[in-house]
Amino acid sequence: MIVLPARYSTVIKTLSGGGMSETALCFDGNLQRKVVVKSLKPGIEKHRLMDELSALADIRSKYVV
Repeated sequence: MIVLPARYSTVIKTLSGGGMSETALCFDGNLQRKVVVKSLKPGIEKHRLMDELSALADIRSKYVV
């Protein structure tokens, strides 16, 4: 996992990652709530994450932020 900004200083749990990324459940000190932080694994091209973000932007659900 990458070095996270101070606001995510508390890593609660490392979650299972996929082929291109790693995820961790963290506590966001600014928002005062749990968040999931996703980071690319070394060697993965950034445009792949941008493609995923574009697809997620089309999802409309109260459960997806």
